[in-house]
Amino acid sequence: MSRRRTVVVITLTYALFAGLWIASSDTLLSILVEDSTLRMQIGSAKGFVYVAVTTLLLYLLLDSWRLSTLEAEEERRRPRLGVVLTAFLGLALVVPVIGVAVVRLHGRQIELEAYANLQTVAELKARQIQSWLAERDGDGRALAQSSGFALRLARWLNSGVAAERDLVQDRLSSMQSSLHYEGVVLLDANGRTVYASGSRREVPAAIQSLMAQARVRGDVVRSDLYLDESDRLHLDWIVPIRNPQRPSENVIAFVLLHVEPDRALYPLILSWHAPSPTAESFLVRREADSVVYLNELRHRVGAPLSLRLPLTTDGLPAAAAIANGEPLTMTGIDYRGVSVLAATRSIADTPWHLVAKVDREEVMAPLRNLVWWVSLVTICAIAAVAALILMYLRQQRRADRWAVQAEASERIRELNAQLEQRVIARTRQLAEANRELESFAYAVSHDLKAPLRGIIGYSRLLETEYSQQLVEEGRDFVCQINHAAMQMHQLIDDLLAYSRIERGTIAMTPTDLPAFVDGVLANCRPAIVETGAKVSVNIPRVTVPLDSNGLSMALRNVIDNAVKFSSHATPPRIEIGAHIGPASCVIWVRDNGIGFDMKFHDRMFEVFSRLDSNGDFPGTGVGLGIVRKAMQRMGGQAWAEGEIGRGACFFLKLPLMPTAA
Repeated sequence: MSRRRTVVVITLTYALFAGLWIASSDTLLSILVEDSTLRMQIGSAKGFVYVAVTTLLLYLLLDSWRLSTLEAEEERRRPRLGVVLTAFLGLALVVPVIGVAVVRLHGRQIELEAYANLQTVAELKARQIQSWLAERDGDGRALAQSSGFALRLARWLNSGVAAERDLVQDRLSSMQSSLHYEGVVLLDANGRTVYASGSRREVPAAIQSLMAQARVRGDVVRSDLYLDESDRLHLDWIVPIRNPQRPSENVIAFVLLHVEPDRALYPLILSWHAPSPTAESFLVRREADSVVYLNELRHRVGAPLSLRLPLTTDGLPAAAAIANGEPLTMTGIDYRGVSVLAATRSIADTPWHLVAKVDREEVMAPLRNLVWWVSLVTICAIAAVAALILMYLRQQRRADRWAVQAEASERIRELNAQLEQRVIARTRQLAEANRELESFAYAVSHDLKAPLRGIIGYSRLLETEYSQQLVEEGRDFVCQINHAAMQMHQLIDDLLAYSRIERGTIAMTPTDLPAFVDGVLANCRPAIVETGAKVSVNIPRVTVPLDSNGLSMALRNVIDNAVKFSSHATPPRIEIGAHIGPASCVIWVRDNGIGFDMKFHDRMFEVFSRLDSNGDFPGTGVGLGIVRKAMQRMGGQAWAEGEIGRGACFFLKLPLMPTAA
């Protein structure tokens, strides 16, 4: 009955979890996250967590059928099972809660920072444009108020004095070159060209209306951006000149100051303070019911005065800037139909409005990466906690079993007649456990190596058959995949070798030591030949008792280690020798490689401990652990001595029997 209740609780918990997950998670994501790519990434993490939690719950469901029918043991396990279910439900909610929290808190903070940057850029550019226009207005007013220039111009136009003409022309030419105008044109009172300096020599028809305004106002008049008859962009200033001796008379001449916007104005608008693939700023103005873009755009060629969008376009920052007139920040859709964050400013004394904007996708890219990494770390943490919980449950069940066995042992000790049967049963259980452990090791080897072989095979096929269709970065990725799979394959082999040492039997037999060392060197010959190492051997003729499998594995790993870490020496040198004492035999292998710091001499024999943190030398970090384990199994020991940059020497010490020669 207790077992049935457990199954019902697990089943109802799974159904509730699945229903809540499916019903709420997608809806919540669609409300909180606008970016489809970000939703996809969070959805992938969400799906992974769903599968993991489902698997764990199903595991508990199946495992419950194997529980003991003893009522007392069921009573002890039921509270732990409830705690586990509660923990898993809490962990399952961690990822969506963290995702929502990151999007809500950090996402809003990123948007506020982006708006602040855009406001700063818009304000700065608006001031730069206003300052630039004010400088040009000041140039025109300074010329209009110059009585000396006006007197010379009047004498030239009225009397044709050549000296005055030259002075006037020099003044206009100097003004054009020093103040960086593309053209300066002198017009008489009737609008006829008298003199022209620079690239601008023709006067568009639109200038006539500006001359009339300047004549009436008696002040400098600035044109708006416009296209002339040849579709050239213009921005002009009309400066009226009056005779200071007869101020009541009409204007005697006009000076046209011409600026080409793409050389002088547009660089102020298009420049951006930091590298960005999508950010830009531009000017717009209203013409009838349309928004007209006034300068070149980053994502569209030929936009000045030709790109027009309706003022009624929903979410268009340029239209909002014209309609509002006040500085604003907003999320909208730009002229490409892309979601953007924008800030706007009006340019004083002009019909222009400046818009600074950046794609929302670019702004939210750090958030997307943050959500991805937070989800990944959270999932890893959940997996680790789940593994610990499962280990805890197994340990508790094992502890329960040992407790039951201890009680049984106590009863057995009380009943001498059953002692022998209990010992036999315990021995059988231990043997079965060892067989299961060995079967598990081989199963792990097969199950882990099978997908690795597939990865290696397919990556090699991809490299050989489709390398021409991949870019350089893609080919490098394939090589990295193949290299990582090979490293994993080698690591599995090393771990299995390490476990076999622990389970294997020791067979100490008298062995000819020089012949044994020569046999190990023969197995290491390919690596020695590849590096060009020079090997010298000085082993005395002696027969020592040793376990050939264990010492062969230890010596081979030490020689491979010496070949690997001396491969950069010129040339690599390896010395192998032995010293026979009264109670022990010490075999040593010395190289001229990179050496090591002696303060790490104990740590280097630990499994997965590598002193080469830069990864310049390949390896799994298991080899020297195999050496120490093999020597310990034979009753010996292994140690090393070295100095950074001056090589290393590894020692293998074997105990000798009294009859050894």
